[in-house]
Amino acid sequence: MNGNPAEKKSLNELYEHYKNQFEYQRNANEKILNMHQALIDVIGEQNKISIQRQKIEAKEKDVINDEWKPE
Repeated sequence: MNGNPAEKKSLNELYEHYKNQFEYQRNANEKILNMHQALIDVIGEQNKISIQRQKIEAKEKDVINDEWKPE
């Protein structure tokens, strides 16, 4: 580079372009991570409800007593 203003402007534009791409990708990845965490939370809650339902059914059928707790 010989100090040509057009080259310098072009480098600045490239820098801004890649900086903007980086920010976009980072934000997109953050959204994906948040969606995955929400999915994990929902699955965990569903598992908890399923265990509770199974415990109730087992108690109703006298398979387990009131002292039983999941491990």
